[in-house]
Amino acid sequence: MGIENILSVASDLVDEVARLKSVEEECKIPKEKIFMNQLTQAQKEVFVLLLMVILF
Repeated sequence: MGIENILSVASDLVDEVARLKSVEEECKIPKEKIFMNQLTQAQKEVFVLLLMVILF
């Protein structure tokens, strides 16, 4: 393989990693929504209170 070919493949890999990171970020939002939608209102309130205690 020539250097130009190797650089082209490396560039393609960098682009693909960036694309996959973007897809991963997009998938996080639905996972969180699915988790929260499975909780009752009381469970959601307890969860929020726990987060407040942990974060503050």
